[in-house]
Amino acid sequence: MGALISYRLAGSSYRPVVLHLHRRFFYHERKTAHSHPEYHFILVSQGKCELLQPQLPPVPCPLNSLIMINPNYPHTFHTDSDGVEHSCLIFSLQDDNGTKACSELGQLLDPDMPKESLRITHLNEVSAAALLRSLTTAMRLRKQNSNSIAADIALNELIIRCLRLSFPSFFAPSYSLGRKEQLTAQARSFIEQHIADPELSVAMLAKQLGFHPNHLNKVFREIEQIPIGEYIITRRIQRACQMLSAGQRGKDVANHCGFASQNYFCRLFRQRVGVSPSQFQEQDTTWE
Repeated sequence: MGALISYRLAGSSYRPVVLHLHRRFFYHERKTAHSHPEYHFILVSQGKCELLQPQLPPVPCPLNSLIMINPNYPHTFHTDSDGVEHSCLIFSLQDDNGTKACSELGQLLDPDMPKESLRITHLNEVSAAALLRSLTTAMRLRKQNSNSIAADIALNELIIRCLRLSFPSFFAPSYSLGRKEQLTAQARSFIEQHIADPELSVAMLAKQLGFHPNHLNKVFREIEQIPIGEYIITRRIQRACQMLSAGQRGKDVANHCGFASQNYFCRLFRQRVGVSPSQFQEQDTTWE
């Protein structure tokens, strides 16, 4: 990420440097607590988990939790057998000399904020879906050309959105979405929560949200540039890739991703990814 923008924090100028931007699906993972020298924003975009800290009780992190972790704070995560997806933004803040900031993020924004090593914000469906959309857009642009101005803008917008959501009292006025964006965000959120249901469809989604299927699909396509049916298939394939990378069996993956049968899953997976599920696992391919 280039120095397209810098932030004036605690009397110094910092530019954000993004190290990792990814969506990761995993199971259990009760490892020894670890820490990182960077700032972390983690959206629980599927499932749920617990955040574990040394000598402290577990902290529940349900779906749509936004977790902010400051540098050098030891932690790890645990989830149940259904697994969890973490959509992550990991970045540092560097001054003009290239020195990384290690202060708590809240303290950089406002020295009067209470000190805290981490912060968990429970987002509503609209805010969580909008944040997920910003993250996937930034991922796509960064993958296409990490040095482009468009990628830099998307990454900066993502960081600012995370800051707004995690520290709402610091920002005014609060961020708001238009009606079409809100409807699309609600649709995305419903899809994420019901992606394992083989009956998930435009008709089911429209009934749940109280709109005619044609109208809902038109609005969704206007905002997302993709029809709802195609979006559902794309998300199922993405989740399947994440689960396969995590070592899950093809049959279990098909069930958890909402495919009506193992044969249909294998056929569609090969069409979209270019290899069979078993070949994908053998190649140890990383899916973003």
